Amino acid sequence: MSAPAALSLDPQNRSGWVRRSLGIVGSLLWPAAAAVLALRYLLPSRLAGTDGGVSGVLAWVGDHHPLFLGLALFLTISEAGRYWWKRLRKNAAAPQSRPFTMGGSRRVLVSLAAVVLLAFALRGSVAATYRVVGPSMLPTLEIGDRVLVNRLAYGLSLPLAKTRATTRLPQHGDLVVFRANGLAGADGPQSVVKRVIGLPGDRVAFEAGSLRINGWQVPTCDAGPYVNLT
Repeated sequence: MSAPAALSLDPQNRSGWVRRSLGIVGSLLWPAAAAVLALRYLLPSRLAGTDGGVSGVLAWVGDHHPLFLGLALFLTISEAGRYWWKRLRKNAAAPQSRPFTMGGSRRVLVSLAAVVLLAFALRGSVAATYRVVGPSMLPTLEIGDRVLVNRLAYGLSLPLAKTRATTRLPQHGDLVVFRANGLAGADGPQSVVKRVIGLPGDRVAFEAGSLRINGWQVPTCDAGPYVNLT
C-alpha cells in the first residue's frame, strides 16, 4: 500500500496567479494615483481664483463634489488605459485597426452611472470632504485645508433621509461639521466646522480668558501670534 503523494502547487500556476494578482492591483493603483494627483495639482481651486468658464465649473465641482470628481477621473483614466493597452497588444500581435464599439461606449455609460450612484451613496452615508475657507479654527485648521468627514461616527444616515437609523452623541473635543443655517451669513459657507466643548447637561462658562466646563478649567497653551480676521 503506497501513501498518497503530497499536494504541491504547480510553479507555473503559482506564477500565473501572481501575475494576475499584480495585474489587478496595478490596474487599480495607477488610475487611483493618477486621479488623486490630478484632483490635487491639476484642477483649479476657487480659493486661488478662477475666470469662470470651464475652469470655474471644474473648480466648483472640485470644491463641492471632490468624491464624485475623483471617482469619475479614476474611471476615465482606467477605461482609457485599458482601451489603449488592449489596442497596443493587438497591434503588436497582428497590426489592425479596431474602432471603439457600441459595446464599449455602453460599458462606459453604465460605469459612469454607477460612479454617480456610488458617489451619492458614499457622500450621503459614509464620508464627505469639505474645504476650509475661514480662519475660525486656526491653528488647528488653516484656510485651504481639506477635511474628510466620517458620516458613520454618530450613527447611520440613509441618503435623502433627515433622520438617522442609529444615533450616538459626540465626545468632548470632537471636530464636527454641520449646516450653518444662516450663522455665516447669506454669502458665507453652507457648512461650518467647530470643536465640541459641551454636551447636553454640561455647564460651559468663559471666565477671565479661560474656558470652564462643569467648573473645570480647560488647560490651554500658547499657540503663537495670529491675526484675527473676523
